[in-house]
Amino acid sequence: MITPVYCDVIDESVTISGKRKEATYGGCRQFFLNLARVIQALTLAFVHELTGFVEGADKQSPLAILGIQLHFGIIPAIYLAIGVLIFWKFYDITPKKSKQIQEKLREMQI
Repeated sequence: MITPVYCDVIDESVTISGKRKEATYGGCRQFFLNLARVIQALTLAFVHELTGFVEGADKQSPLAILGIQLHFGIIPAIYLAIGVLIFWKFYDITPKKSKQIQEKLREMQI
């Protein structure tokens, strides 16, 4: 869904400002993708440190196994819920609004 949403945002931006700003939005998108990678790495390190995960060990403690399971379930669910709430709060482009934006772009001959 990233690409359709990204396109809608760029189209709306053009209708508001009259200027194409794909590079600006591309830079913002890349910043947040990299920020997500940093948050992922910090989360992994924090949980592994907290649960006593030992890299390369044949057996892990029950707490370390719980930490691994958290990485596969609860933690991604929490981050997903945060993302959904942010998206729900700020993304206001409905199908009707999208059609209006497309009409305006045609009028602007863009």
